[in-house]
Amino acid sequence: MSMSRLLARLASAAPFALVASAGVLTLAADRAEAQLFGFFEPPPRAERRDYRSYRSPRPRIERRVRRERPAQREAVREREVSKPIARDDNDNGVATSKAAKAPPPQMVYAVVSLASQHIKVYGAEGQIARSRVSSGQAGFATPTGIFGILEKHRDHESNIYEGAEMPFMQRLTWSGVALHQGVVPRYPASHGCIRLPAAFAAQLWDMTKVGARVVVSSRDVEPVEFSHSMLPVARMATPDVLGLQSADAAGSAPDTDRPVQVAAAGDSNVVPLNSRRYNPVEVAGLLKARAQAEVRTATKTAEQGRADARVVAAEANDAAEAVRDAKSDLADARANNAMPDTIAEIERRLAAAEAVDAERAPRALAAAVRVRDAERAAEAARETASTAHRRLAPLSVLISAKEGLVVVKQAHKPVYEAPFTLRDPQTPLGTHLFVATAPVGDDGTLRWSALTIPDDAKSGKGRGKDETAAAPAEPSSAGEALDRITLSPQTQQTLSELAWVGASIIVTDRGVGADFGEHTDMVVAIP
Repeated sequence: MSMSRLLARLASAAPFALVASAGVLTLAADRAEAQLFGFFEPPPRAERRDYRSYRSPRPRIERRVRRERPAQREAVREREVSKPIARDDNDNGVATSKAAKAPPPQMVYAVVSLASQHIKVYGAEGQIARSRVSSGQAGFATPTGIFGILEKHRDHESNIYEGAEMPFMQRLTWSGVALHQGVVPRYPASHGCIRLPAAFAAQLWDMTKVGARVVVSSRDVEPVEFSHSMLPVARMATPDVLGLQSADAAGSAPDTDRPVQVAAAGDSNVVPLNSRRYNPVEVAGLLKARAQAEVRTATKTAEQGRADARVVAAEANDAAEAVRDAKSDLADARANNAMPDTIAEIERRLAAAEAVDAERAPRALAAAVRVRDAERAAEAARETASTAHRRLAPLSVLISAKEGLVVVKQAHKPVYEAPFTLRDPQTPLGTHLFVATAPVGDDGTLRWSALTIPDDAKSGKGRGKDETAAAPAEPSSAGEALDRITLSPQTQQTLSELAWVGASIIVTDRGVGADFGEHTDMVVAIP
């Protein structure tokens, strides 16, 4: 057998080829290399390859599903039968396919501990959820401090790391720190954000609203229920104060669901018994509804007024033009020494035109004024509606010893600013957060939780601190800090008119964070 035949037979019987090079047989594992010497036909093109082996399981899966469908339908029927029956609001026995799903509890604030890599979520009645987290790794540390949820995006991609998915993103700072779904090992692993497990990220998303407080602390922080005379009591309002005839039209609850005020003997400013009373958020809702109705009425009036004004203005213009024409004709007639009868006729025409103009011009002016007034009323109502909408958001207050000011914001908008008096200013206040979690009774009293945020930089517990240096003065406790603060009566009234559940008051030696601005909540960074 010739050498070429031997090589061809070996190549066809094995997944490799023998290649003759300089009289020496060399082993080549690649059939494509052997192709260069003519031992094999070119391999089939990719689009012509047969993938039947990969498609073969599909028919079997489809047949198995078809066989199981009757049993699946029976299981579905059994589950539907076993579900509780929901009835309508009138309890008339009308059954529905499934029971109404209860809304998730609402988060008032949350606390993230970087030390234990956990987040605890608190509602009106205390802790409502807890989960592991993964914060920033070395070189990308998650900032500590007091933040608020600035915005929410269900499907979000990072603005810093292109293409990085951040589902259920809840932004804490405009500089790139957020709560979002991600990989959560049992150690810090992110680039500064706070990663949440998938199931918990979706759960937390349904619990939160923009403006809710989030505390990020270097160590574990436990809130305590707290009361103090300086914390605002919500001012409750009544329909006569609001100038409302009936609040039911604005969607309020029935009488039996509303709190009542009991008149005190000898009080000249009491509200009648069983009169409805509204908390600041409800007041804002009623004012917003009324302002929106005024906007619609004023806008409609302005539109109709503009249409009427156009007609009246056109008539006034015609009358003014008739006057101008008559005056021009009279001047020409007198210049050309026209006959006295002609001049008298033109004078009669001018007098008639001036009479019509004297009637129509004031009508046109009055129509224009009505349009202007309606447009101004619509604009004022829009401002009122915007202010009322802002008052629906949680109140955010910062009492800063560094700034010497009380700063009040709602919906990220500045509302009020005033100085305050601080007793014993050389002693640090510390950093404390007070959050209104629920109403107590019907007089506007609120239940408050207090959190004292550790400040490792000031306490000397941070890395690199000189252990021999004198220890700084111990900051005040939450109660002591409030005892040292005196607010003006105007400030106290402003807080009472705006405070309700979700309101937060920050007392701190520090100023506002670097992210503080028109579109940002109060941020106190604690490096």
